[in-house]
Amino acid sequence: MDSIACDLRRFVPGALAPGGRQQFGSIQVRLFEEGDECAVNDGFNAVFSLRRGLDEWRWKFPPWEGVAVSPRYWIVLAEEVASDALMAQGDAPRPGIVSTTGQALAAVFAALPMPMQLDGRALLGAQGVDSYSMPAYRCTRAYGRAVEAFFATFFGDDRVSYFYGYAGERNTQVLTRHYGFDACALAPLWTRGQTSWWLRSWPVRSHRVRFGFDAAAVDALWARAAKRYGFSVIRDARWYARRFGGRPGVDYLQVSAWRDGRMAACAVLRHTPERIDVADWLWDGEDTAAIRALDRHVARLAAHHGVRQEMWLAGDEALAGALAANGWAPTPLPAPNHLVVRCTRSDVRDAIANGRHYVTMGDADLV
Repeated sequence: MDSIACDLRRFVPGALAPGGRQQFGSIQVRLFEEGDECAVNDGFNAVFSLRRGLDEWRWKFPPWEGVAVSPRYWIVLAEEVASDALMAQGDAPRPGIVSTTGQALAAVFAALPMPMQLDGRALLGAQGVDSYSMPAYRCTRAYGRAVEAFFATFFGDDRVSYFYGYAGERNTQVLTRHYGFDACALAPLWTRGQTSWWLRSWPVRSHRVRFGFDAAAVDALWARAAKRYGFSVIRDARWYARRFGGRPGVDYLQVSAWRDGRMAACAVLRHTPERIDVADWLWDGEDTAAIRALDRHVARLAAHHGVRQEMWLAGDEALAGALAANGWAPTPLPAPNHLVVRCTRSDVRDAIANGRHYVTMGDADLV
């Protein structure tokens, strides 16, 4: 699919310009600048009790092939400014993480450009990731200022018209009550338990299973399969390589089913000590035997390691039916995780409301 262009450098009222600042009392908001990654990543680790390194941050926010965007990073920072007047009043910034401007980091709101398609028509969406408020600033308007500045800068009919992400209960309430978001659905968790019966069943001989990433074959499969997905991320080779390739400390395994010299379906797996995650499926819909061949490998891998199996799946009834026949079933989430969206397009909202939004674990940044 052709590249998607989005140039946000032209002035829009309320938008942030590169190098510019907006001041709200002691809080200022600005766009991400080169060098901010250390503070932004340190804040992320502090808020979510993680130890993510800068190499993984850089993997997550790469230069985007096939998407011409400006500015490169869709990240807004809110900071508390240490002005002379405030210091004279004894109102020094709260202790914490200091950004490259020398100010205290208060909040971050961020997204990734996301090439998407609706019934074959390309559009540019934004996937919300890595957004947070530092604990000392949760009773201030710092996070809200960052959210408002982000949407003034990036969002609109002539810019990014669809923003989505997955949020816990508290953040969902904040976004829906104050910032124009809709909570559309819970993350569509599926699980499978005992699979010994499945392993004793006859193997699938019509399709050959291969391992590894084949960019040309994925592009050919997407060209045939895209029409099956009403509204989805563009799952071409560029997306697969960016989403599942080269992540520090995480190995994804791509498994594909082939027949008559072409890829009929592929799946991406992640093995953790607790479970096998099926992070993504792509299928041309022509023969359920391709899905059985791949799913048999998932079951064998889980049985070998003695772990459970999980996936997310919505928006593909044929695939859901094929997997349900193999023992997969929708399962209540252990904790609420909502798809939250903000959208200016009625056709996109209709597609989501009608269950045509194709969703897997690959559509979130949690796996």
